[in-house]
Amino acid sequence: MKDITIDYDNCVINIRVGAIIKKNNFVLLCRTINDNFWFLPGGRVKTMESSKSAIIRELNEEIGEKYKFEDYYIFSENFFIHKDRKFHEYCTYFNVSWNNNIENSFINGKEEFKWFEIKRLSEIVVKPTFIVKFIQNKNKENCFISHNEIE
Repeated sequence: MKDITIDYDNCVINIRVGAIIKKNNFVLLCRTINDNFWFLPGGRVKTMESSKSAIIRELNEEIGEKYKFEDYYIFSENFFIHKDRKFHEYCTYFNVSWNNNIENSFINGKEEFKWFEIKRLSEIVVKPTFIVKFIQNKNKENCFISHNEIE
């Protein structure tokens, strides 16, 4: 099985999953080492893989089995530019709870993981930007988001 990533007409099309992992008043975010923004743990869906299977696989690879899968939360399509490349990304986000103690930060391969106090998320750069209000539970409805950072 391969990641569902397509290079087409000067654009990268991704199908991705992400996890909103909370413990108390904190959320777990990650970033590629040396990037200046944070995002939710997760990754690309593989061909013939369900979104639920993908998020479980990705979390097991990235953080181990320290979490409890809760439920589906948001489906989004997001348009953005990263490193001078256009992206058209579809992402399913899931609510996940953390079963262990909170560690300050840890590195897994090329990614750094760190816990942030939810009420202080405005002090860092989180991408996609719309996800912060969902992390903070300002929008509690399951929903579809279309977000365009290019226009």
